[in-house]
Order: sequence, then C-alpha cells, then structure tokens
Amino acid sequence: MALKLDVSKAYDKVEWSFLEQNPLVPFYRMLDGKATCASPQSSHTIKGVLETYRRASGQEINFSKSSVAFSRNTNKELCLFVVSDLTIRRENKMELYLGLPSRIARSKRDLFSTLQDRIWHRVIGWNEKFLSQAGKEVLIKSVLQAIPSYAMGCFKLPISLLQEIQSMIARFWWNNRGVNKTHWISWNRLCASKLEGGLGFRQLHNFNLAVLAKQFWRIMQHPESLLSRVLKARYFPTGNIFSASLGTRP
Repeated sequence: MALKLDVSKAYDKVEWSFLEQNPLVPFYRMLDGKATCASPQSSHTIKGVLETYRRASGQEINFSKSSVAFSRNTNKELCLFVVSDLTIRRENKMELYLGLPSRIARSKRDLFSTLQDRIWHRVIGWNEKFLSQAGKEVLIKSVLQAIPSYAMGCFKLPISLLQEIQSMIARFWWNNRGVNKTHWISWNRLCASKLEGGLGFRQLHNFNLAVLAKQFWRIMQHPESLLSRVLKARYFPTGNIFSASLGTRP
C-alpha cells in the first residue's frame, strides 16, 4: 500500500534544509514501514500519524487531492476498508503526478498517448491559420517538440510513439491549412543542424536518450543528492550505477 498526500504547504518550493525540520519528518520512517503492508492496523496507525501532524503543524491534509494505491494481491475487502477508514480515494491506473504517470503499466505506449493527443490538438488548432514556414518552425521548436520534453527527462518513451509524434509534426510542417502536400525532404535531413543544411529540428528518440543520459551524469556527479540516494538504495545498493540492474519492478 502506498499513499500520495497533498498537504497545504508547497513542498516543492522550499529548501530541503527547511523541509528536514518539518514536524512530519520524524514520522516518515514510521509511515514507510507501515504503508508497505495494507492492514487495518497500518490504516489506523497512518490515520493517527496524520492527525498528530495536523494538530502539531496546523496544516491540513487535502484528502480530495490525495490517493492510496494497492498492489494487485491486496484483498478487495481490505482495500475498501482502508479507503473508507482514511476517507481517501483509490488511485486509478492513469493517475498523474506533476503531469507524469505515477505508476507504469505494461503498455507504456498507451500510458503516454496523452502526449500525442496534446500535440494533435495543437496542430488541429493551427491548421486553420495562415502560417509561414518561419512561423511553423518557431511553433515546432518552442511548442510541439517541447511538450514531451519533461516526460523524456524521466522515462524512455516507446520508439513507435515518438515516430508517430514526429510524423504529425512533419505533416504540420509540409501541409498547408490541413491540405496534404508532398514531403520534399526527409525528416532526418530537416533534423540536421543549419550548418549541415537542415533546420535543427529534434530527433525525438535521440533527444530522449540525451536527457536521460543527463540524469545519469547528475547521479554520478552528485551521489549525496536525494535522487542519487533513493536510486542507489533501489537499484545498486552494493555497487555503483554501472552495476545497476533493471529488476522486476523498475
């Protein structure tokens, strides 16, 4: 069992040095131990911890924005009891956190299809406007190719999905007000730098690998950071990042 809580304090805007002095911190380890095993006892314990924190800090837990997730092996009656006892909703499979899926299903293709939908809606809205090639270039670089960038920094997106996104962008580049036109130059040529005769568009798969490599470099350069410590404990507790294994539940 895992909880996602929305508290009145904006934690993403404060320094970790301040966060570590927060009155909820002493309960983090307790929550971690109790929340991994769904049972009536752990539900009551979590409820008591949250109530103690609320009275001590004066901050409210926003249960309408919070959720609880269970493993597939958890008894159905127990799930209903925990949801009712904590007065919290159960997390659905497509739950998002900061715009990204909080759980990865078997089909990443379906999970990240929302990125494709967002780009499609943008393109549809622009097709009715008179846009020059220069205007399209700006929109492609600053909007369309920027939409999946955040997700790419955290996940390796399916190649088939990235190819479909690139096809949509290519059609937007060549078409005129929704009318299909001939693609006179391959997309790979357009993705070359301007010094090489291209327009500098992104090859999305290569960009995806590049931003993930940047995260890899951050972990190597800052092993004391919270991200590095969490990933080390999960994937390479006895070695370094080069010896990390994917595991059965990445």
